[in-house]
Amino acid sequence: MQVFFSSDLKRHEEDDWVLAETAQAFAAVHIMEGSYQWDDKLWLQSENEFSPIIIEVVSKQDFEHGF
Repeated sequence: MQVFFSSDLKRHEEDDWVLAETAQAFAAVHIMEGSYQWDDKLWLQSENEFSPIIIEVVSKQDFEHGF
């Protein structure tokens, strides 16, 4: 399983979560089982192809204090 992150996103990793930010939204991605690696810095690749992946996306206006 892979998750694509656009190159124009501000992105950082914290406690096994990948957090991304745009002008109007926040996104958080977490691989539930196993680790992950970056494939060419845009694709998040799960080590376990059957691992569930959590993807949460919210409007910035709902979280004015950031992540």
